[in-house]
Amino acid sequence: MATLELRPRSATEIVDASFQLLRANFSPLVTISVAAQLPVLAIRIWLVRIGLGAGTAPSEVAAQFAQAIGSVLVIGVIIIFLAILAQFVIIVAASQAYLGLAIDPGAAFRRGLQRFFWVVLTYLLVGFGFGVAFAIAAFLPAAVRVIIVLVLVLVSLVVALRLIPLNCVAVLEDANPVDVVKRTLFLGQGLIGHMFLTMLLGGLIYFGIALIAGVLVAVLAAIVPALKDPNVGAVFQTAAAALVYPLIIAISVVLYYDLRIRREGFDVEMMSRAMPR
Repeated sequence: MATLELRPRSATEIVDASFQLLRANFSPLVTISVAAQLPVLAIRIWLVRIGLGAGTAPSEVAAQFAQAIGSVLVIGVIIIFLAILAQFVIIVAASQAYLGLAIDPGAAFRRGLQRFFWVVLTYLLVGFGFGVAFAIAAFLPAAVRVIIVLVLVLVSLVVALRLIPLNCVAVLEDANPVDVVKRTLFLGQGLIGHMFLTMLLGGLIYFGIALIAGVLVAVLAAIVPALKDPNVGAVFQTAAAALVYPLIIAISVVLYYDLRIRREGFDVEMMSRAMPR
């Protein structure tokens, strides 16, 4: 039986259900999140030690990284890879919890790694399509070009909203990049406002919690001198991120299943599977 009742939910109900999901499975989800953050933490501490990551503000870090272009390219690729993989693993774990299954970190990691290539390929496919369109627009007359670019920007925003559940579709379903995009567009059809409001609420809560955590760290650093150490600060920031990150992922997973319930009767399908035969 699923941990949560399978039914359509409003944006606020999805956020509330995500809190319930996280609370009921706090230990395994946060453990996976912490494990996913550890390699990034190790890289940050190493950067501090070699003098490239002393600043914590993005602008400071970017300025310091600019001094070592070769290193930042390699490190940047590694961090992006780890961040994307961590997201995929937590998506699978949150899905297991939503469906009432025991969370299996090993299976979640294997599934996330298995789908990594296909998800990246999907994003490249979408990006290539818009890249070609913008490139063609660059060769058009100036007056036409402005109109075409404005239309493309508008279309890009609409498509971005329609593709909100793309990560969950790509990770949780077995499909090639073209089918992933088609499937994502199908699930989001007519529900752009619902998806946008849900993720907006989730994002506001996420960044609100992150902001509070950042303020607390800054206040503690002013009281406890040891916390001013960049390494200690990196540990606290990573811990805060690890605690909050599963929430936004849980919201996206509950939203994904909400779309499936609305568009294809996933709740009825699950009930029929549970009936004795």
